[in-house]
Amino acid sequence: MKKRKRISIKIPGSTSNLGAGFDTLGMAVNLFLNLEAAASDKLQIEVSGEGENEIPANANNLIYRSYRQYFRFVKEKIVPIKLSVKNEIPLKRGLGSSGAAIVGGIILAREMAKKKVSDEELLNIAASVEGHADNVTPSMLGGLTACCMFKNRVIAGKIKFPKNIKLVAVMPDLNISTKKAREILPKQINFKDAVFNVQRVSLFINSLYTSDFKNMKYYLCDKLHQDYRKKFIPGFDSALKKGLEAGAIGIYLSGSGPTIMAFCRDRESIVAKAVTDVLNRKNISCKTVHLKPYTKPTLSNIS
Repeated sequence: MKKRKRISIKIPGSTSNLGAGFDTLGMAVNLFLNLEAAASDKLQIEVSGEGENEIPANANNLIYRSYRQYFRFVKEKIVPIKLSVKNEIPLKRGLGSSGAAIVGGIILAREMAKKKVSDEELLNIAASVEGHADNVTPSMLGGLTACCMFKNRVIAGKIKFPKNIKLVAVMPDLNISTKKAREILPKQINFKDAVFNVQRVSLFINSLYTSDFKNMKYYLCDKLHQDYRKKFIPGFDSALKKGLEAGAIGIYLSGSGPTIMAFCRDRESIVAKAVTDVLNRKNISCKTVHLKPYTKPTLSNIS
């Protein structure tokens, strides 16, 4: 009897926007979506970990929907799978859970399908499913990434991130859907706000290459999304201020929120407590996670 192919994949979550880099910058972090799959007679999905009671265990599962999209793209019959999902990435927290699910699904599909597209094409398929390339690019490529769309194609690059910057994420117990966070954004923006962001994202990237972090707190300011989305998070401005006073070199809203991400040289726990204390006074409980950028390959093993 022929042994069925088994695949094991570890997909990183991500933090996106990084202040002024709205819909452009994203960085993979060491929170993972762990997938194991094998060809099967019919679709079977088991889910455990973060969101296990929310993630569908049927054909509506985002991993499977993305898996199915790959087969449509290469015009092949879908190979049914038995899929085990072990998730570490909190849902609806601005930490890339949906992007990781999409990337995981299409990578699984490429391994199961007869036709293998290039990594570049794989990223384009992922972006077409997600709708926003910055939400899938870091999970696909690892590390800190920048991307844009040109004629429905993703153009992406990697940016070196200093090893001596530490990340700490404070996750308020608030549910903010990506759809709701998108709907609150204006249809048009002020010209000065656009210039504000261009200036700061340029200086932010320069600071990473020069290791000059003294003005980092200014570079992570934003006028395109954060000022609108902070309305969902009581005490947001005060939380950022206290985090900086406690020692963060920069602090921002991760993705569409509500996670508040701080960059630190040290004092991460003190920074996290300062942010948490502000939110606790608003009767909002929080979870703190110390993170690192993740740069290793996505596909861990195939047997």
